[in-house]
Amino acid sequence: RELEEAYRSILSELNHTKEMLRGAGAHREWIEVDRWLRTCLAPWLTSEHYQVNVPIDFRAFADRQLLQGLMSELIKNSLDAASQAEAVTVQVDVESFDVRQMPWVRIIYRDNGPGVPDDLKRKIFQDFYSYRPLGGAGQGLGLTYVRRAAAAHGGRVRETGEYGQGARFVVEFPNAGPKVEENVPWK
Repeated sequence: RELEEAYRSILSELNHTKEMLRGAGAHREWIEVDRWLRTCLAPWLTSEHYQVNVPIDFRAFADRQLLQGLMSELIKNSLDAASQAEAVTVQVDVESFDVRQMPWVRIIYRDNGPGVPDDLKRKIFQDFYSYRPLGGAGQGLGLTYVRRAAAAHGGRVRETGEYGQGARFVVEFPNAGPKVEENVPWK
């Protein structure tokens, strides 16, 4: 019986890992960003622990499920890095900008945790790499998923926070049209 439960647990983890690493393809639709963000944050944080700043009636052409997974992984990382999960606060700002006369979306996710050391800012997005400031083991798939979900939208992600002052993830993707080339400059 115990062996069977262990087998099911391992199989469940393997299936989860497979889903996280599967090449994501975006199934885009127009979404109302403010409502979508609040729906993503509500299961994880009470309304006193998050702030959302989105232009009125802002809509994005995106895959709702991929972006919900992206946001969930960022929130899980915030909670995992915190010494007290109930003290976590998150701020999400959304804005539009143009790259080569094409509209893009920028989502800036900030938390009040310890942040990411400068030497790990690129490494944290690698497959199977895990960094937990308080110790503990992770699968190293959460930020891999974030990177792949952004890429599935023709976009990118980076961590730009100052270590010791919280994490700051910037996710950018085109708000319409086909996948864009990878050498679009950061603003």
